[in-house]
Amino acid sequence: MLVVKVCSRSLSVLFMNCIVRRHFGATNLNEKSSRSHTIFRIMIESTERLEDVGTPSNDTSMLGSVRVSSLNLVDLAGSERVSFSGAEGDRFVETCHINKSLLTLGNVVEKLYERSRKPDKCVVY
Repeated sequence: MLVVKVCSRSLSVLFMNCIVRRHFGATNLNEKSSRSHTIFRIMIESTERLEDVGTPSNDTSMLGSVRVSSLNLVDLAGSERVSFSGAEGDRFVETCHINKSLLTLGNVVEKLYERSRKPDKCVVY
């Protein structure tokens, strides 16, 4: 996990590096079809600074409560019907893997939802 403690410009550079690593492929349905899953997770930590006249700004004894939040941006590869996309060869195998992974993700989300309604139920992935 990469920790960025600078500014929004650094975050933009990091985000652009992630975008360049995405994989695309052409199908009959989409000239630039996303062929990879991407999860971009941003952890935001903010510390309340207690103001005190005459205290240097780098004095850590004047720090208050800490709040931690996370932002998850998820881009899933596109699911396509093989009969419509015209996928053949490696693209066909790739499409099958993408569809299977999306189905599995859907099953996991469904099981977690079921568990939230019945907390004593075991979740089998």
